Amino acid sequence: MSQLTASQLADHFDPQTNLDHLVRQGLYRGGLGNRVGTLRGALGWENLPHEVDMDDVPVRGKLPQWLSGSLLRNGVGKLDLGVDHLEHWYDGLSLLQRFTFSAGKVSYRCRFLHSPAYLAAEKDGRLHHRSLFADPGHDILRGEQTEFVAEGVNANITFTRIKEAVIALCDHPMGVEIDPVTLETRDLYDLKASQHGGPGSVAAPAHLQRDYKRGLEYSVHTCFGPNPTYDVIVTDVATGTKSVLNSIPVQGRPSIRHSFALTENYLVLLQYPLGTDPAKVEAMIAGDLPRAATWSWAEETPVKIYIVSRNDGSLVHVMETDAMYCMHNANAYEHGDTIVMDLVAYDGAEHWGDYVIARRRSGAPLSTGQLRRYTLPLKGAGKADYEVVSSQTMELPTYNVGQYNTLGYRYVYAAGQRQDLPEVAYNQVVKADTASNVSTVWFEDGCFPGEPVFVPRPGATAEDDGVLLSLVLDSRSRTSFLLVLDARELTEIARAQLDTFIPYGFHGQFMGEHYASI
Repeated sequence: MSQLTASQLADHFDPQTNLDHLVRQGLYRGGLGNRVGTLRGALGWENLPHEVDMDDVPVRGKLPQWLSGSLLRNGVGKLDLGVDHLEHWYDGLSLLQRFTFSAGKVSYRCRFLHSPAYLAAEKDGRLHHRSLFADPGHDILRGEQTEFVAEGVNANITFTRIKEAVIALCDHPMGVEIDPVTLETRDLYDLKASQHGGPGSVAAPAHLQRDYKRGLEYSVHTCFGPNPTYDVIVTDVATGTKSVLNSIPVQGRPSIRHSFALTENYLVLLQYPLGTDPAKVEAMIAGDLPRAATWSWAEETPVKIYIVSRNDGSLVHVMETDAMYCMHNANAYEHGDTIVMDLVAYDGAEHWGDYVIARRRSGAPLSTGQLRRYTLPLKGAGKADYEVVSSQTMELPTYNVGQYNTLGYRYVYAAGQRQDLPEVAYNQVVKADTASNVSTVWFEDGCFPGEPVFVPRPGATAEDDGVLLSLVLDSRSRTSFLLVLDARELTEIARAQLDTFIPYGFHGQFMGEHYASI
């Protein structure tokens, strides 16, 4: 498929017409090509009918008595606003969810996040904020009167906790504080450590990295302008104090980054071929263009890897590897004079094109990525090499993050798709053993699981001694259930059956007395 230049991309960009510029630009070019998958899972790409409260969710099987605490999930609850339609999954209005476990029982609640974007849209069913892909400016130019919201802060991806504040996050340097019990919306939360001009001047990854032993959390903000930088932000989670560890000059074009890697002594960030066109940056900073309108894929451009010291913020090493794109890192750790970094990789940026809602509702199968293990030399020149450590393709990788983040580990859990059964959503849970390269799967025909979140058993010494929690859409009953799997064998322990379907979401965090991932 031919590639469009950034200029051509801007000419084609029209957020009111399915955002198919992503497909035309070549961002959907996975190995599944033009194959059409079954539409059984298409229900998950629709609006949530209503907010839900269930004080005692029916359980099939038996929940572990030790499972105590709350699984918080973030994701999308509304794509069709009434008059306007959000054309990309990442722009869907945030839906907060909470499963609370106690004494073998579970309750459930979900609420829409009352972000500025949501509150404005609820008034008249119209789009009022400029987001990653959406732009209400087209309505304004046609003379239709719409109130413009400069900072929509539709925090629909994941969560963090700083001091006592639980904060919903997206790819934005602002978050939204919520009540983790009632799921009520509180206030906007500024994640920046320094001020930059313009609503589009700073991009931040939704996924932060936490050092649980030191009580520090890291982010990398991309600061646009004539001299763009990657600002490494460190936050003391006990006090909320933020500082800029270093501002690293960008070598080449600033790239689109959703996550990054952390080890005991280093931070690793990748600069991908999917980058921002410098000619469009001024308009983006001024708020005249959504960020996606500035993107283009630079074919044959290698990935640039920046290794930064966590001690003083110095740039330790810069190296390259073959062109690819990654949405989600798994774990990373140091091994001798190298860094071992696991991530889910794609040969191109097809992940972004996959989530145009018209593609999801039309039967186009997902293109899932490879779990790759990169070896990064800390000394001397050299290219970063990798090996594929699972035969299963996957996305939304997780692991025993609270106990093994930045340390040597073995198991990755993820949502995946059977290659012999293309579908419009993920249709299996995968456990990848990175030591043996053997993978185990949970599959039930007609079911579509989300990200599996690991919770360890109290007192566990084995890395995989615990359970996985995954919200599953059952296309047969048109309802959703929370699946509880034994993380060692990937066998079902229990499922908590909701009385409605829940649209597909992104990520979850567990908060309990004996274990918390935030």
